[in-house]
Amino acid sequence: MGGTESKATVSKVLHKGVRIESRGSVLSEFDTMKRILDSMPELMARRLDAIWCDSYAGASYTVSVRDGLWTPELKCALSDGVMEGAGGHNGIVIEASDGSVYHLEPDWGEPIGDT
Repeated sequence: MGGTESKATVSKVLHKGVRIESRGSVLSEFDTMKRILDSMPELMARRLDAIWCDSYAGASYTVSVRDGLWTPELKCALSDGVMEGAGGHNGIVIEASDGSVYHLEPDWGEPIGDT
């Protein structure tokens, strides 16, 4: 975080019933997380409780799933939503209510390995 980003007066807001939070209260991060939610299928987005962006790591997210609403398909829906809404990410941690934690490796839509 370079310090030139516009700041919000709050560190969290609700969008479509999901709490979105930015460590640094960065307005552009709130906008990005709103686009992520808007890009996801509505029934998948409703399963989410919160998305937190680590402003200091940049495009790194922690997502909490509502109690009892984890489904394996959520990983793909979330990954697709982040790719469409944000263009990529530096890693996503998904926390299910049963204590399970899932990790999505950084993805910027570039092929991995030699071409």
